[in-house]
Amino acid sequence: MPTIIVSSDSEVREWADQRQIATLDDPGTLDGAAGVGRDRLRALGCTRAVIAHADLPYARGLTRLARDGSQPIVALVPCHRDDGTPVLSVPTAADFRFAYGPASFRRHAAEARRLGLGLRVVRDRSLGFDVDIPDDLVDLIVDLEPTPAP
Repeated sequence: MPTIIVSSDSEVREWADQRQIATLDDPGTLDGAAGVGRDRLRALGCTRAVIAHADLPYARGLTRLARDGSQPIVALVPCHRDDGTPVLSVPTAADFRFAYGPASFRRHAAEARRLGLGLRVVRDRSLGFDVDIPDDLVDLIVDLEPTPAP
């Protein structure tokens, strides 16, 4: 599955170019960014888009979110507060309406139901911990502090 980064930040685009990762201009909203990424993957003939955001310090194992292939299933990873959606996997053929922001997990689940798609909820700390508020940054710093030797 190709990787596409949606960003208008020149440093991010330079980083991606150095790694030969395709970039698309950010349209200005998370919903729009997810949509242009999904649409590009659809145009490339891919059957599934896995959308993951850049604020996931522990992210690993994204490929398992692609396992549904072209099946009419949406896979959602709720954030550690069961509120947001840091990772979302959708069939590219679906005209899924992205709805990021507070309570996006419930809106994305409702959108899957509206489209008649199956829903798979994936609870995974490495994918669900995102940095959205100052307390998340504090938790991250605490996690990264070395444990004192006995």
